[in-house]
Amino acid sequence: IAISIGVKGRRRKPLLRLGSYKPTTFRWWVVDTSGHPIDYERRNQGLEYAYSITVGDNVWFGAGVQVMPGVTIGNNVVIGGGSIVVKDIPDNSVAVGNPCKVIRTITKEDKIKNWDI
Repeated sequence: IAISIGVKGRRRKPLLRLGSYKPTTFRWWVVDTSGHPIDYERRNQGLEYAYSITVGDNVWFGAGVQVMPGVTIGNNVVIGGGSIVVKDIPDNSVAVGNPCKVIRTITKEDKIKNWDI
């Protein structure tokens, strides 16, 4: 899925790209992809810029995850509940926290672990 949003009618590029299969819990969201100047005079003129957000395939978002503008989340990733993602997360990672950081790589052992115990 790709959503194109124009910032004040000036841009038409995909700003949100979602890969396939997004099993999620409730209440996760991506934050507005627009950015604003720090300088108040330019900000008061309504000037904005846009950063895209890309989410790969097979990503799990825990409850309350926030994804900030300009972030790319790779394929086969788990983002822990309550995390605030401000930097890119590589493929095959488990990441948690505020700011969200990779705590480990998903390995072959994760594929054979019996989660029914």
